[in-house]
Amino acid sequence: GTMDDLLASFARVWRRLSPFPNALIFPGHEYTEQLLASYMADPASTPLDKASAYARLSSTLLKARRRRAAPGLPLPTVPTCLQDELAFNPYFATLHDAASTLADAYRRRLAREDQAG
Repeated sequence: GTMDDLLASFARVWRRLSPFPNALIFPGHEYTEQLLASYMADPASTPLDKASAYARLSSTLLKARRRRAAPGLPLPTVPTCLQDELAFNPYFATLHDAASTLADAYRRRLAREDQAG
């Protein structure tokens, strides 16, 4: 599919599952290790200023590497939980940021309407 198809799919998943951040999802890809490693290597995109964020990313990357290095056939790195996909998948993160911006704007509008009468 196209990039628009991908973003629409992510939007559907996020809309339905956002109340459940630990929901397991099967994103249909096997690039988890590559995605996490590139995320960790790019200081501009990593919110690793908190020890907990670094520990979570490191743990997730280690888990993916162990699964992919299993003897015999490599194990899949999916499912993953929604909050990890939101944190480490740049397409999901972009969608999440856009949705948060829209939600904030909507809340501000409602607050202004309440103040106006």
